[in-house]
Amino acid sequence: MNTNDLPTEYELARAERKQEAQEKVEHIAQLISKAVNSMGSSVARDIGKELCNDHRTLIQSKMPMIMTFIKTMNDNFVDGHFDARNAQTAAICHKMFSALSADEANLFPFI
Repeated sequence: MNTNDLPTEYELARAERKQEAQEKVEHIAQLISKAVNSMGSSVARDIGKELCNDHRTLIQSKMPMIMTFIKTMNDNFVDGHFDARNAQTAAICHKMFSALSADEANLFPFI
């Protein structure tokens, strides 16, 4: 094997950071799912409100997460990837996403 084919220390460290970040994302998503599953919709609303009780720049940084959820549910609606349990959510997300212009749907301003 040629030494040029081996990953550099930078590439290894970058891959490790990427893996750690993905694990954190999955953990946070699981925590939210467990919270709303065991404690009901009022907790989901409380989480939504709490996400807004933050530094304004951090609130702005959360918007791509919220928009990605809405867009993914819109895509699920369009693809018919929903059932009676989440049909209403998919339909509402479809209405919300459809109301946006292309710029609004893809632009997340950062200050």
